[in-house]
This record gives sequence, C-alpha cells and structure tokens, in this order.
Amino acid sequence: MISGQLAAAERERIAGLLTESRDLFLASIRDLSQAQWNFKLSEDIWSIAECCDHVGGAESLFLNLVKSRLTVDPVRAEAVQGKEKIVHKAVSNRQIRVKVPVPIAPFDAIGTPQEFELAFAAARQTTLEYVHTTQDPLHAGVYKHFVLGDFDGAQWLELIAAHCLRHRDQIEEVKSSAGYPQA
Repeated sequence: MISGQLAAAERERIAGLLTESRDLFLASIRDLSQAQWNFKLSEDIWSIAECCDHVGGAESLFLNLVKSRLTVDPVRAEAVQGKEKIVHKAVSNRQIRVKVPVPIAPFDAIGTPQEFELAFAAARQTTLEYVHTTQDPLHAGVYKHFVLGDFDGAQWLELIAAHCLRHRDQIEEVKSSAGYPQA
C-alpha cells in the first residue's frame, strides 16, 4: 500500500521544478511592450497575453484539483507510480497541439505583463507553500487528465511546472514569428 505523503527529497525536487518553471516563464514576458503582449499571428494562435491568462488560470485550477478532487483509489494510485516521467515528456511536446476541453477561467491579471507577473508570482507562491507544508497523502489519490489519464497528486504538481514550461515555449514561438513587433 502506498503511504501517500511526499518524501522530503521529492518535496524539494517538486519545489525546485515549480521555482525554475516560474522563473523561466516570467523571464519570457519581462520587458514586453503592450503591442508585443497582445500580438496575434492569427485568430487561432494565442497572443502572449492569452497564453499567460491560460497558465495563470490553470495554476489555480490544478492546485485546487490536487487539494480537493483526488480520488483515493489504491489500485489506480499504484498503477500510476513512476508516471511522472510521462508528465515531463508529453506535456513539453509542442508538436502535439491540444485543445482544452473546457475553457479555463480567466486569471484576470492580463492587463499588462507587469500586472500578470505580480499576480502569477503570488499564485505560484501559494503552490510552493502547499508543496512545502502539505501532509496530504498525494500518492494515494488520483485524478484523470483528459489526455494523459490518471496522475496522482504529486504528479499533478509536477504537471503544473511542465505546463508552465510548455507555454513558455509557446510564447517563444510567438516572439520568433514573422510580424512580431520589435521593442
């Protein structure tokens, strides 16, 4: 039977992933003009502001899922152990485009890059505090990702970091596209 709680080394590793992804993500939007922030290559490609709104909304959604929506199921929990490698490989793969099944609620902090940075840093700090202090049995509960199947609570926390990096890469794609405004 799985004990469920995060081991100290795992807690630090996840906190490190969350810190690194936050720093890389925020560095990608630092010093953008409003024209760069709102630039859309086409109607079906998100602007940097829209990417940020999505990432901010997902941060809160995924953390709340970990805190309150995990299903304790020993059989499913045992089956996903070791699946964190899939989180990083699959989520970071920008060759596979995924349409979210339901709109993620707006983060409501996309007026400027600076406003988003402050709001996102605060949201990520909440996630980090949870990682550092939780005694929840994260490995004992699972929740099904709409594409990748079941993940336990710790894997969902890693998914938060991987998701952030996926969209950092998307932002870099927007910044390197033809027609992107110069500073």
